[in-house]
Amino acid sequence: MEQTNQWKGYTLEELRMKRAKALIMTEVSKSQLLSAYEMAKSKTTSHGVRALLFNNNVLKGLKTTDYLILGAKTTMLGYKLWKKFKK
Repeated sequence: MEQTNQWKGYTLEELRMKRAKALIMTEVSKSQLLSAYEMAKSKTTSHGVRALLFNNNVLKGLKTTDYLILGAKTTMLGYKLWKKFKK
């Protein structure tokens, strides 16, 4: 049984379109990274490092289990520090 549908590759036009699409995606990603960097830089300079730690977008994404795990880890760390400095 011989295959009649052999793939013959891309045409020059298709290659140009793929290259243009890749370049556009690269530029979009670059601009998104730059805008995120600028936002973080401006928040840090105006409000300090705490502005990055307590970002509203980060807090919105946390679920109840995340808060429980975060609380347990913080409590354990506090207990270890208290025990260390108690001596």
